[in-house]
Amino acid sequence: MTNDFFQKFQKNAARGPAHLLVTGCGRSGTTALTSLLNSHPRIGILAEFGWARILETTDVFFKAHEEAIGRLKRPLKQLTLREYIDPLDTMDDDELVDAHLALPLAEITEEIMDEVAVRLPELTMPCPALHFDRVVTGFFSAVFPDKVLSVIGDKTPDLLKWEDHFANLRTRLPRLKVLYIFRDPMEVLASSLKRRDDTLAGEDQWHVTSIEHAYGDWRNDALMALEIAKEHPDAIHFVYYDDLLDDTAFAKVSAGIASFLGVQNSFVNNFSARPQRPFSDPEEQALVEYAFPKIAAAHDLPRQELLATMAVRQLPLKTDRVVEMALLDSGAIDLPGFGDREETGRWTIEPTATVGWRVYGAPCFGVRLEISPRRIGSEKPTELTIDFCGIKTTRLLPQSQDWSKIYDIELRFDQGIPVGEAAHLRLEIGNSKTADEEPVADERRLGVRLIRFTPLG
Repeated sequence: MTNDFFQKFQKNAARGPAHLLVTGCGRSGTTALTSLLNSHPRIGILAEFGWARILETTDVFFKAHEEAIGRLKRPLKQLTLREYIDPLDTMDDDELVDAHLALPLAEITEEIMDEVAVRLPELTMPCPALHFDRVVTGFFSAVFPDKVLSVIGDKTPDLLKWEDHFANLRTRLPRLKVLYIFRDPMEVLASSLKRRDDTLAGEDQWHVTSIEHAYGDWRNDALMALEIAKEHPDAIHFVYYDDLLDDTAFAKVSAGIASFLGVQNSFVNNFSARPQRPFSDPEEQALVEYAFPKIAAAHDLPRQELLATMAVRQLPLKTDRVVEMALLDSGAIDLPGFGDREETGRWTIEPTATVGWRVYGAPCFGVRLEISPRRIGSEKPTELTIDFCGIKTTRLLPQSQDWSKIYDIELRFDQGIPVGEAAHLRLEIGNSKTADEEPVADERRLGVRLIRFTPLG
């Protein structure tokens, strides 16, 4: 739906309410933060409706305009402003704006658009450059009819872990800002695992299956937020859950949020602490307590730095503890050569590719792996090299068209990995091809999935 002119205009525009994404790892307080934001008379935040769904709705709204532009059969850059905003030629001539309407799109400025928008008669067809903000704002105004909105947004937890999602939203919403709430990982994991237990008992529906899965969610989301802060420092603001429970800290935090969003500090402090969720598994609690001791200087650290300090830490593994991988690249440290990611694995179309993990704190003397390879368009065997702490083994594994074939592979070595040190596990997958074959193409891409691994004593 977007085009170069529309994006250029949107980047320069300062009209309409600011756009906001409220996010954080699940179980970190995103719902409570949304309630706080909605206590403000000029802020309206939806709960998990999704910016992507809102944009899909506006795309449908402007579909007729897109089709009418297409019928002109000329590149967009060759159109005049009049052809762009009135592709069906329904307007009467207007001498006041005709000079501007005759300009090519490349010469249109925000000031010209403002003048044209004021003086134009009513259009019979909405166009995105003139009406996008009004359409989106109208959507929110229908939900918050008693507010004059300066900030509109959506709360969706666990959003940043999906690659390129923020970048895609920023393409459509160049003024999009992120309010990111984070919480002590001890509390997040305890809450997440409580929901896992409720799900196993048939009383909930929660995606987390293990402590490693819960930790991977928290850390991957935090690392993505920190990456956004590095690339777009003015577009993201960090809020620490504990600060909202402290009356003294709350005043400072609410003032920071108000400044970030460009509104007055009129928030109502309706924040209350969530009850502590006890761990049902003492071993899981011991793992988390080992990895995340309280940070003594937490009160003095800038909140972005505090999150970075937490995210550096690693969840330790215990010998003979089976680790089930939720996503293949949970905790990945390198992915050279790999292309598409799916929830079930990683794909490559390169001659070789490597995926790696950091195995932290396990006093182990080996590792047992369950691996599933897959090859699309060919059933030739694939050479898979496994490197754990410099000990390598190579296997020629038959391929399948799905992930049904699982191979159990064990590596052992003499010197154990002490507690507190990191060991590296790497899988290298190579494309086997004969001399008469062309370089590997998309239809013959290779996949590898690490299903689970177990440090061995």
